[in-house]
Amino acid sequence: MENKERLIITEHLFSEHKSTVLAALATVKVKGDAELLKSVIQLLHLSDNQSIKSEINDILCSLKQISAVPILIEALQNVNYITIRKEILTGCWMSGLVFRDSLSVFVDIFLETDFLTAFEAFTVIENCFVLENQQASTLEIEKMNNAFSTINSDKKQIFNDLLKILEAGPLKIE
Repeated sequence: MENKERLIITEHLFSEHKSTVLAALATVKVKGDAELLKSVIQLLHLSDNQSIKSEINDILCSLKQISAVPILIEALQNVNYITIRKEILTGCWMSGLVFRDSLSVFVDIFLETDFLTAFEAFTVIENCFVLENQQASTLEIEKMNNAFSTINSDKKQIFNDLLKILEAGPLKIE
């Protein structure tokens, strides 16, 4: 996609007219690239409109470009996007993208958030992760063991399930 076209689409994403925004999202869905994903995520954060949010969630769930992975990780780490983490996480696992070298991001989110968001982070780790480095897994197991006493009772079962996944050794899901 050319820069000029990307700029026009980005401008339309932030239009005051719902129909213009929805048309821009339809274009992103068909022709979008990873560069536009940053604007789409920002729009998810800013918009209160349910149809716009629904379209964005559809886009996140249908991502197939591996170049989207670092953008998703960056958004998950952005403190301004804490309120939309669950939606981003849902998109991560539903898209089927593979995440490498980001286990700590998902474990941190699992430990720091409510049950529903933690469950989404758990699902990403369980279904979309490739971890070939046992050392990274060991560090996350230690982090989880240190956090055990602070985990709410509603998360204890999935906490134990996640610990078992990590203790099983390197994850290789392709």
